[in-house]
Amino acid sequence: MSYESWRISFQDSEQAARAAYEAFQMNNDRSNGLIDHLEEVMAERDSLKAHAVAVAAAVGYDENSAYQFDASMQVHCINNVKGFAEQLHAIEREFFMVPGEPDEDYPDDEPDDECLVNCWGSTTEQYVEQFRAALARRAALNQSEGMKKAALLIEQKADAYNDEHGTTDPSTGSREYPGDGAEYYNNLMELAEELYKQAEGHQ
Repeated sequence: MSYESWRISFQDSEQAARAAYEAFQMNNDRSNGLIDHLEEVMAERDSLKAHAVAVAAAVGYDENSAYQFDASMQVHCINNVKGFAEQLHAIEREFFMVPGEPDEDYPDDEPDDECLVNCWGSTTEQYVEQFRAALARRAALNQSEGMKKAALLIEQKADAYNDEHGTTDPSTGSREYPGDGAEYYNNLMELAEELYKQAEGHQ
């Protein structure tokens, strides 16, 4: 082989080797990129799995449950929990809201209503005790409202009797009634007053 032939053959081999090396380097970089991406995907998968396990545990499915990774069943349970919470809050708003206390810093503002129970941050035992106390308070408030209504009816009855049977003595300005009417009227007014006092004590 002449020198020229050898040199051409060597150059061709060198170019082929360089091209092969560059192709290898490109494929290696691409492989490294794919490996990095795969690691990111695996990390994200592990994170999603951890979230799924946490959600499953929150709705009562442990690692032995067939529904631990059943997304549709978990969503169904979450919707049930949401519905129960909305129903409970509706009961709280309907039956356990009472007038709030005036704010010392804003005495002219109308106070907001307050709820007799608070499920946020409470344990089940604490909430049950709050609910029991709220029922007792609600019963007392209902009794107070009933007493006030009864007192108002008695007052109206006394006023009607006064208008129908009472007369004013022009010399003294006092009201007069036939027979025992004055005692009857006074008894009605005293009874109404007593009911108002008892109603205040039950609030």
